Amino acid sequence: PGPIGLTEGGRRRWTHEVRIPDQVFVRGGHLQAVFAAKARVAADPEVEDLFQWCVREGVDHISFDTPRENDFEALLRECRAYIRRKLY
Repeated sequence: PGPIGLTEGGRRRWTHEVRIPDQVFVRGGHLQAVFAAKARVAADPEVEDLFQWCVREGVDHISFDTPRENDFEALLRECRAYIRRKLY
């Protein structure tokens, strides 16, 4: 059980997703890193544009391989590895 009384479900129950019916501007001074699967970067011009903006603005941008589409475990591994590199 978690601190807010949730039971059942997997590890992802700790993830909170908010959907906004509009675009959210994320390109600002507080953005530290952007993560995306390599296939997504290659297939989506908007993601590629975001990565190019990251290069210009000095924002960390991490692309990674995924064995399956929408592979949460691969994203989780990359995020953890990134945090470890930043902390240690």
